[in-house]
Amino acid sequence: MQTNDSNLKNSSSESLYQNTASEADPILAESPEASSEAEVAEPSPSDSASPESDSPSVENPDPHTPEESNSIARVLFEYVEMFSIALCAVLLMFMFAFRLCDVRGESMEKTLFEGEKLLVSNLFYTPERGDIIIFHQTGDILNEPIVKRVIATGGEWIDIDFQISPQKITIKIYDANMNLITVLDESEYAYLDTRVPMRLSDFDYPMQIPEGYLFVLGDNRNHSTDSRSHVIGLVDERRILGKVLMRLYPLDVAGSVD
Repeated sequence: MQTNDSNLKNSSSESLYQNTASEADPILAESPEASSEAEVAEPSPSDSASPESDSPSVENPDPHTPEESNSIARVLFEYVEMFSIALCAVLLMFMFAFRLCDVRGESMEKTLFEGEKLLVSNLFYTPERGDIIIFHQTGDILNEPIVKRVIATGGEWIDIDFQISPQKITIKIYDANMNLITVLDESEYAYLDTRVPMRLSDFDYPMQIPEGYLFVLGDNRNHSTDSRSHVIGLVDERRILGKVLMRLYPLDVAGSVD
């Protein structure tokens, strides 16, 4: 009985020792799976590499992202579109509102001279006395644009007195009731070349201008074929290409024309 008790005590002490040892040392109590996980968690030799190898690789960014490229293309397209619209507007204006005409001949000296380039417009134009106009008079002799000055408009009467010696022209304008409107001061712009005979008229005066027509003269009175001649006669307002707005060339005399 004593021997059995002694064996039991020894066995209990041995078991107690094993339990105590197991609790005191947690490493001994780990399961094979935990041990395996612990080994995986240990850093590998490659983890101790230099910091440069730890930093992620960074690629050089594209200086033009797709959004920026689209934005640049859109801006360029808008500029091209605006330029095209402006060009079309200019072409339309010159087709329907403005014209470029060249001076030919000496009939408008000393106001306009051969070879000068003029800007002409018929936009909302109503002829008035004193205007310099470009018109197209069809005929066997003259079939081209002609430049002259408006002297009388539709409904008015015109009376021209030609003085041969010394050469002088007196022009009087009356309204429809023959009330005197004005006597033109020829000294302001008219030029008489006294080296040649005075250019007279194919018509009798006073003469009334029909509505819708104009009486025109060249400033160089003795070198001008105009409304005094059957070749041109009275000008139908529907044949007017426009009023001369300014002289474009030569540049040294460019500007408005009176």
